[in-house]
Amino acid sequence: MLAHVIDPDAKRRAILVRRMLDAGWHAEIYDSAHEFESFTADEGIVFVYDEPGLRETLANMGILNGERGTLPVVFYSMERHIEQVIRAMILGAVDYLEWPIASHKINTLEAGVVERAKLRSREMKNRFDANQLVSKLSPRERETLTLLTKGSSNKAIAEKLDISPRTVEIHRASAFRKLNAESTADAVRIGVYAGLDLLE
Repeated sequence: MLAHVIDPDAKRRAILVRRMLDAGWHAEIYDSAHEFESFTADEGIVFVYDEPGLRETLANMGILNGERGTLPVVFYSMERHIEQVIRAMILGAVDYLEWPIASHKINTLEAGVVERAKLRSREMKNRFDANQLVSKLSPRERETLTLLTKGSSNKAIAEKLDISPRTVEIHRASAFRKLNAESTADAVRIGVYAGLDLLE
């Protein structure tokens, strides 16, 4: 297995790479996200020591959100605070480990990370596809879908948008056609993947 280790601390990097080599992995090392960015990586698992700002730097570079491919990213740090873990997962990480990473953990890590990375990749594709479909909607169709995704009935949507229930039905039907949705459940699923349920 190939690992890409991004860690500014040479000693910590050396310890992790030695454990990876002992587990039969091959490791490439980088002392910064920018150094990794200059390297074209199309396979392997990316291990990143979590430092303030580094997660956001990786996200901005498109490393975490799939813009530069779908390599799984695993963060590690001395202490795993729940806020750090949640933020890393939201940005796209597939795991978060506590340092030092035990040798036995490396031996069992590959299968779990690869499986989670596949799930993450599918989820990212579903979100991308949903956003592409939703972008075809008119503003009123999008508003209708957003309210539908949040569980509103036709009557409630009509009241919220100050239009007639019949007009809501027209917007719904048009939106469903553009989304290729065969049912309300299909449309709601697309809305959720597009994040419409999270909009205020």
